[in-house]
Amino acid sequence: MAGIHITDIEAAINYWRDKKPSSDGITLAPEVRALAEVYALMVFWTEMRPAQKRQTWRRITLSGQAWRFNRYAERAGGSASDVPLAQAQGEPA
Repeated sequence: MAGIHITDIEAAINYWRDKKPSSDGITLAPEVRALAEVYALMVFWTEMRPAQKRQTWRRITLSGQAWRFNRYAERAGGSASDVPLAQAQGEPA
């Protein structure tokens, strides 16, 4: 399975910063804000305890908003909500 590297997230942040620059130099576009959260999690992921990692992963998978899960569902011809919860959480089927 192909992974997303932190440099991919940085490139996406820069793309959206160019496409939707801050009007006041402080606020972020919604796309940049969402990517910044992912970036922060990737940076600090190695410092998190296993229970924190599981909690974070569960929140991401339950929200059904993650680009990764939506793209997989699109490829399969369904929607992110069609993915069984156990599968979305990475548990064996």
